[in-house]
Amino acid sequence: MSKTIKPGSPLIACGVAVDGKLIGAFAYLPPKFDPNTAYLMSDFPVSWTKYRRLAKLIVMAASTKEAQLLIQRSLSKRITGWATTAFTDRPNSAKYGRGIPGVKLQKRTEATPKDPGDGIHRYQLQYGGPIGSYDLAGALDLWKTKHGKDMR
Repeated sequence: MSKTIKPGSPLIACGVAVDGKLIGAFAYLPPKFDPNTAYLMSDFPVSWTKYRRLAKLIVMAASTKEAQLLIQRSLSKRITGWATTAFTDRPNSAKYGRGIPGVKLQKRTEATPKDPGDGIHRYQLQYGGPIGSYDLAGALDLWKTKHGKDMR
């Protein structure tokens, strides 16, 4: 995670564990722009793992039926989607861009002198997708099939 990101107070924060081992975490804020879309403020894997694409599994866990239920209970309202922002020097994000069902790039903004974004990265990318399309077990199975063999 970038040290330039200011700390925030999430609506809900969750650890992600597989076989009793913590592999990462994610946190949501209430909807910012669309009243039915929760904002994924943070998602990260533990550091130094042999799995190169573990970050994708954390995003997948954050978009499961179980995560949707936790968010809906916290807000007492229906949530159908999630959105997040990625700051990068590349025009697409490897973490959100490929291999996660339903995720789409919604907006790409390039930093300019008038609007420098975060002041560090070239692009600000808005990603999002549906929430609740699959459960945690399904997310793990899909991740194992697509990314589980990609090791360092």
